Amino acid sequence: NAAVEAAQNAAAEAVAAVEAAQQEETMKVLESVDEAALAEGAVVAEVTSATGQKMTVAVMSAEGAAANGGSLSIGISSSSSEEGAFTPEISIPASALSSLSGPGGGPVAMAAATMDEDLAASLMNAAAATAPEGREPPKLASAPLSLSLYDDKGNPLPVQHLEEPIVLTIAPNASDELACVFWNET
Repeated sequence: NAAVEAAQNAAAEAVAAVEAAQQEETMKVLESVDEAALAEGAVVAEVTSATGQKMTVAVMSAEGAAANGGSLSIGISSSSSEEGAFTPEISIPASALSSLSGPGGGPVAMAAATMDEDLAASLMNAAAATAPEGREPPKLASAPLSLSLYDDKGNPLPVQHLEEPIVLTIAPNASDELACVFWNET
């Protein structure tokens, strides 16, 4: 169906634009990181991309997470201008950082952002286009979160088979009626 394909392509293009902006901003932060600071925790930068996307870029090490009680929790910049709005958070255990950094043990960079209303609408249009007939498409309970992890050279890292999970807190309260969904391009 052409309408389904168009909606899916629009969503894929929106996600790709966010990912490209995240990688570009991550490279800038990686170039300026003092690696000695990573032993104490994470180097966190709140940045705005050339496209206007607000995001959080954090450069972390397993050593820094271990020194902070075994994990690092990073609050994520929100596209919402609402004062007092909930701030999503990502908690990454030292064991996950160790697995992600590989044998060299280098730093791991994370770029994360809540998607603005236009990007969220693209995702919702794709979901609506593929919903089974007679069934309502899912509704967003919170702003979609884009999260990408990179090695110390800015290359995307695959995230799989972690000993401990990376925990995403994207809403202050959840009911049993909510489900987590994701768009995975790897």
